[in-house]
Amino acid sequence: MLLTILVNREYGTAFIDGRVIITGRLVIRVTNLDTTKSVVLNASGPGHIDRDGTFTAEGRYLAFGPTIDGLNLYTGHRDYFTAVGSGHVVSVCDMLAG
Repeated sequence: MLLTILVNREYGTAFIDGRVIITGRLVIRVTNLDTTKSVVLNASGPGHIDRDGTFTAEGRYLAFGPTIDGLNLYTGHRDYFTAVGSGHVVSVCDMLAG
């Protein structure tokens, strides 16, 4: 997979109590290098970092990592550290499969 950032107008707003809100526009093209099939995704979030470091995403966002199977597009609410959330999940790998 190749991820190409097409639009990155995201920014963070930090608050005196330690919270951060990440908002703005993020558009990414994901390409399957084996098939050259690609899809353009809006992954603008927003995201929230709490005082304890917990990162929570809402809206539309991409996620991958040790607790996630492949690369997924989420719509909804998800805690990145516990992998707990609600909403809709679409496998980007399945979208781009052969």
